[in-house]
Amino acid sequence: MEGNLKGIAFVGYKKSGKTTLISQVIELFQKKGKKVGVAKFSHHTFNLANTDTGKFLKQKCISIGLNEKESFISWPEKKYLPDLLPLLSSHILLVEGGKHLTWLPRIILPQKEEDLQKLDNGLSLAYYSPKPFNSPLKHIAKPEEIVTLIEEKGFILPGLDCEACGLKGCLEAGKLIVQGKANISVCKALKQDRLEIKVNGHPLSTNPFVCKLIEKTLLAMLSELKGFVPGEVSLKLKIK
Repeated sequence: MEGNLKGIAFVGYKKSGKTTLISQVIELFQKKGKKVGVAKFSHHTFNLANTDTGKFLKQKCISIGLNEKESFISWPEKKYLPDLLPLLSSHILLVEGGKHLTWLPRIILPQKEEDLQKLDNGLSLAYYSPKPFNSPLKHIAKPEEIVTLIEEKGFILPGLDCEACGLKGCLEAGKLIVQGKANISVCKALKQDRLEIKVNGHPLSTNPFVCKLIEKTLLAMLSELKGFVPGEVSLKLKIK
């Protein structure tokens, strides 16, 4: 994901204007030729009740919808957002909701001043409001400013909490990035020195311990093949 995908979450309580603002930001990015992916967290079931797909989901089937203009996939089980990112072919990820996320910076949409304190977990880049509140956070009142902020400071950590960076999880690493005391390279899981795994062009975040395990297993098998010599090895696997 490093260098390919930048992300940010829009957090706020119900009817704070998240959907409207995200729609405006999407339009601005699209005018700049950027591909945007959107993820929405919801406490309610998505409305598929009166569709054929809804019937399949009731039977606990993974369902794929296809037509000439769009396609989608729905799992009848919980999936975690980092696991779905390799499916994206986007430059930008905008997340609606996700107050619990500890690996993604956020913009707060407060309805009152106390919302800022309740929704700030140390990963807030700014807050969006028509009027400023008494807060040390950066105040933004125009969608255009959000686009610039995402381009300059948006990031996505893997959410592995592997502590390979020497910090106590992705939240602590994210806080340093937001504060300008570190950059995305602080994460050791995003880019390994010796082994890189990509899915549909997106680097797959790998726990350094798991990465070493994969590396040693591959080397043990490859060393038994005729013609194998030390150097750069390239493997390509297509899953259909």
